[in-house]
Amino acid sequence: MHYAKIRPCKEAAMKQAMPAVWEEASQLRKLMQQQSDSRLRTRLHLLYLLRTDVVTTRAQAAQLLGIGRNTVGQWLHQYERGGLQALLAVGHAPGQASSLPAAVIAGMRAKLAAPSGCASFHELWRWVEQTYHLQTTYFVIWYTATHVLGARLAVARPTHIKKSPPPKRVFAPRSPTGSAKRC
Repeated sequence: MHYAKIRPCKEAAMKQAMPAVWEEASQLRKLMQQQSDSRLRTRLHLLYLLRTDVVTTRAQAAQLLGIGRNTVGQWLHQYERGGLQALLAVGHAPGQASSLPAAVIAGMRAKLAAPSGCASFHELWRWVEQTYHLQTTYFVIWYTATHVLGARLAVARPTHIKKSPPPKRVFAPRSPTGSAKRC
């Protein structure tokens, strides 16, 4: 059986023409210089190379930029579908959702903002368990308080018992005449 009959979509995708770049070369160069993210700068560089006719194929662009040919194809597909804005949009994984309900996090925020507050994260952990009847780990409470809510418990550090206070400076008394004799 012929390969084209098995995967006709793959072969059709490889024969696509290079898209037209609508931005001016000077504008692309300026955007490249302003961009601080190297991943986005590489994408802009791809468009700049296409606009200035330095490269004519995806393989040439990939070799010149040091990236994969399929990556170039994906970027050009994004550019065709949504323009420069879609090309420069980098998605981020949302991460795992918090195991604490939003009401508990709001309560923790209020408790930490209160003047009495909490003396320790263990106290906050016990408060969450008693108030919301929720069994959770200390780590979840600590992580939520420090990384999500940005709390830092300010605890005065004890000083050593033998540490002596700084010596007081004692000055010689002044003579009433103002002319003290020096040795």
